Amino acid sequence: MGRFKNGQKQRTTDLWQLAGGRDALVRSFIKHNVCDIDASPEQWLSVTLDVFKINREVYVKWLKVICREDRRGLRTEVLLEGGLLLKGN
Repeated sequence: MGRFKNGQKQRTTDLWQLAGGRDALVRSFIKHNVCDIDASPEQWLSVTLDVFKINREVYVKWLKVICREDRRGLRTEVLLEGGLLLKGN
């Protein structure tokens, strides 16, 4: 028996698409300075509203998980690009 119920994988894929893809998430995380250990709830809310245009706890939780667990290298890219942008200014 699988770890997830039927349809779980499809729903996860839909969230990536609904968010506009990996590049849109990276831009939004950099714009709002998120992916730090000490990101405030307001920062997570602003990213959620920027990406999904609606505030739902499911979306906030999903964003925190993909950042914390570095899904698809998201956190690594945000930290690298964000650091380069700070050094360039």
